This record gives sequence, structure tokens and C-alpha cells, in this order.
Amino acid sequence: MKKNTLFTKTLLSLLFILIGTLTFAQTTVFNADYSNGTGNNAWISASTGSGTGGWTNGTTATHATGATGNYIYTNLYTGSNVYNSNTISSITSPVVNLTNYTNLILTFNVWFNTEGYWDGANVEYSTDGGGSWGLLGTLGTGFYTDTEVNSLGTDVNGWTGNSNGWTAKTINLSAADINFDNNSNVRFRIKFVGIGV
Repeated sequence: MKKNTLFTKTLLSLLFILIGTLTFAQTTVFNADYSNGTGNNAWISASTGSGTGGWTNGTTATHATGATGNYIYTNLYTGSNVYNSNTISSITSPVVNLTNYTNLILTFNVWFNTEGYWDGANVEYSTDGGGSWGLLGTLGTGFYTDTEVNSLGTDVNGWTGNSNGWTAKTINLSAADINFDNNSNVRFRIKFVGIGV
């Protein structure tokens, strides 16, 4: 087992808040608060690899500083901050319908504490309901902490090391990929990989 754990909170108000604009009005299109497992909170957890591991809705008092409400965290988390080696785990959002919305902004908070350079996480997106996936964001835009997280692959951006608490992230989805605008079939996936020692 490796020391540390990955937490993802408030992808737009506790894990994902998508804000779209119609004309000049600002609207929250999608908001996951992880209070239950239905609707916008119906994220799908998956895990492969010999180490296994998944995600849990809830809270832990250890990581309540600077945030309120529920969030999703690795379910192997214990008081000693551990996750298994050889784990590939992800959480995938339900389909997000962005029909009639443009100028989309995604805002969320993330807390991570992994073995620097070797283990980490990133956010992927799909504009075709999960048929194909692309990496969301880059280090160059301040979104990630490293341009090559070993466990995620060669030259793959991601979060690695220690965030030392909740860190707010915002990205202009419409600038990242014009296919977000007016799309009825968008999904997001947060992927964590912990490699062997």
C-alpha cells in the first residue's frame, strides 16, 4: 500500500458545476453535490489492476478544512492516507445535456496527495456519450501540476504530489473544445492511477 490518497471535491459545487451562458444570463447547468447516488450525483465507479480500489461518496473529518458537504474520495482511504499500488480507478459522470448552452465554464475543487511524478490523476471528457475520451486541460493553463505523470502515460498531464488541501480549478470548456457547446451527450471522467513500487 502507498501512503496518501486522492480526493476530488466540487466538480462544480462539490465535484462539478457547469455554468453555461445563454445571451447574457449565467446558468448552472449541472451540479453534483454527492448527497445521494441519483441524478447529477449518479457517477459510475470503476477499478482495474491487481491493487483495486474505488470511490466513496461522503465526508471524512480529516479533509473538511476549507470545504463543506459531501465529496467523492478513494474508498481505500483510512486515517493513515493509503491507496493500493497497481490501481486504476475512475469515476464517470452521468450524461450532461448542454443543448442550447455555449460559453461553458467548469469549476471544481480537488485535493490530492500521491507519490510525486509516479502516481496521479486527471480529468477526461467525452462529447459522444463515452464512445471516445480526451484529456481535459493542460499544465500550461495552470490546470494540472505536471506534464508527465508516469502512471498516466508518457507526456500525459495530471495532478501528482501533494496539493496540501482543496484547490479550486476552473476551465473554459468552450475554448478547450468547441464540441462542448450545444451538445446533448457530454460526460466527464476522473481517472486515478497508482503504479507498483
